[in-house]
Amino acid sequence: MSRLLQITFLPFCCSALVLLAAAVFPVRLDYRTFYDLRKLDAAGLTASGGKYLLATDNNGNEYYRIAAFALPHLRFPDGQSTWIALSEGIEPGTLAPDYSVSASGSVQAVGRDEGFESQTVESDIKGTLRTLAQDGTLIYSSGLAQSRFEERLPWLKDAQHVVRLDAVSEFPTIVLRRPGNQFTWTRWFRLAALFALPIAVLIAAHSLYRDTPAIRWLAYGTCFCLTNALWIWVMAAGNALGLAAPGWWPYVLFAGAVLLAAWMTRGRPLEIDSSMALPSRAARIWRAMLRGLLRSGRNDELPSDALAPVLGGAARIALLWGMAAYVGLFLVRLDFDGDVFHQWLPMTRSYYLLGHHSPEHNLALGSMQAATYPYGFAIILSTLAWAADMPASSSFMLSPGTDLTIFLYRVWTGATYAGLLCMLAGLLSWAGSGSRWNGLWLAGILGTILLFPVAAGRHTGAETLLFPLLCGAAILVVAGRRTGRTELIALGAFLGGTATLVKWEGLILLGFSVLPWLLVPGAGERRMKISRSVLIAVVVLAVGLLPTILWKSSLTIENGFFRPVSLAYLWDNRHLLPGLFLQVAQLLIREGAYPVILLVALPAAIVLRMRAAPRLGYLAIAAAVYLGCAAWVVALVFSNIDRTHYIQCSYSRVLLTVVFSGFLYCLLALKEIPEPSDPAPLDASCLSRNNPGISS
Repeated sequence: MSRLLQITFLPFCCSALVLLAAAVFPVRLDYRTFYDLRKLDAAGLTASGGKYLLATDNNGNEYYRIAAFALPHLRFPDGQSTWIALSEGIEPGTLAPDYSVSASGSVQAVGRDEGFESQTVESDIKGTLRTLAQDGTLIYSSGLAQSRFEERLPWLKDAQHVVRLDAVSEFPTIVLRRPGNQFTWTRWFRLAALFALPIAVLIAAHSLYRDTPAIRWLAYGTCFCLTNALWIWVMAAGNALGLAAPGWWPYVLFAGAVLLAAWMTRGRPLEIDSSMALPSRAARIWRAMLRGLLRSGRNDELPSDALAPVLGGAARIALLWGMAAYVGLFLVRLDFDGDVFHQWLPMTRSYYLLGHHSPEHNLALGSMQAATYPYGFAIILSTLAWAADMPASSSFMLSPGTDLTIFLYRVWTGATYAGLLCMLAGLLSWAGSGSRWNGLWLAGILGTILLFPVAAGRHTGAETLLFPLLCGAAILVVAGRRTGRTELIALGAFLGGTATLVKWEGLILLGFSVLPWLLVPGAGERRMKISRSVLIAVVVLAVGLLPTILWKSSLTIENGFFRPVSLAYLWDNRHLLPGLFLQVAQLLIREGAYPVILLVALPAAIVLRMRAAPRLGYLAIAAAVYLGCAAWVVALVFSNIDRTHYIQCSYSRVLLTVVFSGFLYCLLALKEIPEPSDPAPLDASCLSRNNPGISS
């Protein structure tokens, strides 16, 4: 019983610390994230679910953001919004309003691709706009725009509620606030339920790999990735069974996590490391960290750390405070991008309001993407909103609850990426028998942050969640194959399978960036064999894919942005491929990091690998990277939207996980090249405590 109480105590401590950090954080994150919504809030538009007609004199970016980000957010869940602009002020481009109004008073459809059909007659359009102006709120960009619109469409003078945006003063993007109370009993208990899973994974990892420090660090890093995957899988399964989410699922997972941690540590003291028991000596850790930071000297109170042989006596302090700074980077930088406002946030609000995913409801909201895309991202964000005790009827409006939800999302995402880097460090510190590349794990961490902006706190749609899950899955698979540990391969397969519910292209990305790593020869193997561990991985992968299969099989709405795949159509349009490949090549050259990896580092790594130990499995992994890049170019042939626009907006981010697979290949090629004096190839003996990488 005392063991259960000790383990139960830890999530509540973490919950209290997070609420304390949120209380003293000096920036209103909801004001920063929903800056355009704040303009409408200052104009007196605060109630959700209304009807709005935005009339502007041009289609500038300021008005586009209000029409695309603020008004759809404000009209949720059953309102309506439309954007009209003066025809002479419309510049050609993608920022097109729904309708244009000419000097003669005629109304023409410009950018509306949903709702009204293009064949709708002008009289019907005017009637709909007139009803919207009279029953809802008419928003003018300025007084001059109001006079011109009323001159061209006189019935706009009958609008009952009129608002002008030029009467609203500009706001700073960063709004400071005083420390306030974020603590409630509901939030405390709910956050504790969320933190129980990663803490249980930490305890289980330490128990399983106490004698293999490098793999222990890799397992430590899985705590948040695995928690995200379990949330997605359990709640998606509940969605298929008709059970509301989040509901009681977090508490069920809390109980399971506590029991798992207690079972894994049965028969020995509960420890955080080899010489530090919890909770009796936990305070000594934090005192020692602070003293070591202030004195910048050696700290003998901390236990022997895995990074000490690499960085010296200050490694423990540098590591812990470096991870805290890295999470802080996400806290201050992870602003929502346009994709979140267009599809993922409406999907999240619908999921949180209904308690399940409803493609029909999302389509009624006016978002084809939200209706046809998978909902893994919505599960994660709505679960954090549930922990913040945000009201479902007014979710993500300007409020302290929204402020706390965004704070939790940024901290949780930062911790997930910190775990990914920890996994990469563990793999690179263990892999290889030579000692000349002992510091490569640090280069791998810095390279990931510098080459992939999403790992440096830049929000990139659903890829923000997909990247650590799929990349973590690849790391676990290769680590499991090289160490002969089946459980690591199974974890990687589960992560990769569950991640496919995050992104519409997730299944294809899984095939090009994760599954090829199953071809890595196992410990002591000179060539790849279909071993028992691979068969287990296939079974676990099928289990991880189950929510995606259930979602896809129940989806009845067609994605209008791509036509069905057909070899005949591809052959008839093969003349498009050279031009598409040329546009993609130009884009990748401008990206900076991609040409370095794909055109320089990866070919050099292939040559080094083939010269040192020619194995077909490694060659297939490198080939999968290039095939993944080419496959997306071929997929563009089936696009129903402007292909150039798709390349510019989506191509480089879709390839994030594929290019990371190539980056990982380069790092492992350097790490696993043996010294000239090494008598034998890499085998499981590298897992000893004397391994020169991350070791005790």
